[in-house]
Amino acid sequence: MLIIGILAAIALPQYQLAVDKARYSALMPVTKAIAEAQIRAVVLGGNSEMSFDSLDVGLPGSCTVEGNTASCDNATWGCYLHTNNNKVYPRCSDERLHASYYYAVDSAGAVHRICYALEEDARANRLCQAVTGRKTRNVREKIHTFTGAFPFMNGYYFK
Repeated sequence: MLIIGILAAIALPQYQLAVDKARYSALMPVTKAIAEAQIRAVVLGGNSEMSFDSLDVGLPGSCTVEGNTASCDNATWGCYLHTNNNKVYPRCSDERLHASYYYAVDSAGAVHRICYALEEDARANRLCQAVTGRKTRNVREKIHTFTGAFPFMNGYYFK
């Protein structure tokens, strides 16, 4: 019985991390597609005021859109659009993970990717450490999420 307990103590966290990484990975192509649509809108139309209605990007049918916010699958995940100083940067979050994916392209075309984890959530921080390969956070800041909250998040830059 002791051996089963030890195996479960080791296997369960690894299983949870694998599930979390899969859910987080699902945010990445959506966020990138939104960023690319934002760039097209700015370059082709000079539109710096962003809303999902002005972008040529498809979101899953389970998403409801209101201005620069999309809420999907009964608010389990969603995205928020930002533009600032010639930079477009959407952030998509999964509320089950307490983590979000930030994908920014600046005016020079450089891509910046950050995994944000809710500061007090050890599991979310472990997820960001695993997907970015970083052991310590790069930034700590208040982040606007698609739910309208402004929690403190730890940011881990992708290598």
